[in-house]
Amino acid sequence: MPDFQFHLLQASELNLALNWLKKPHVTKWFHGEGLQNTIAGLQRIVDGQDHHFDAWVATLDDHSFALVMSYKLTEKDRQAPNCPQGKWMAPGKTYAGLDLFIGEESFLGKGLASSLISTFIQRNFPYTDSIFIDPEKENKLAIHVYEKVGFKVIDEFIAPWNPVPHVLMQFKSSI
Repeated sequence: MPDFQFHLLQASELNLALNWLKKPHVTKWFHGEGLQNTIAGLQRIVDGQDHHFDAWVATLDDHSFALVMSYKLTEKDRQAPNCPQGKWMAPGKTYAGLDLFIGEESFLGKGLASSLISTFIQRNFPYTDSIFIDPEKENKLAIHVYEKVGFKVIDEFIAPWNPVPHVLMQFKSSI
């Protein structure tokens, strides 16, 4: 397995992440209100303000190539009517969510995504009961990669930030 490294996004890397978000293979899936929310969240992170997710830069052989965004889901989320994960969450369990993309084109098509996600989960969420991810339903490649990791499609919903069908996928920890 490749030796991926992860570190929290630094202010000096904000432009790198923003440039990745402008690449055609990324803008196909990150656009509209969802893209604007992501950019605003990254800005809050580097400004040291309260933020809804953590942003991790993934590196391989000292080359930054991907951004992984993670967040913990709480009891408040479980009860929120606009939280698609809520009905799949049980009291007393731990939950997280992921979103990610490979920004560097030279790293695409090399079969890295599934091991990148597996490594990230093992290192950052080893004791989390379930992890959710919610790609657009038409993003068949991402869904395939997530299934290779062990995510299962459990629901379909229309996202308020992007009113097209999304699938909700869940990875259950084996611990």
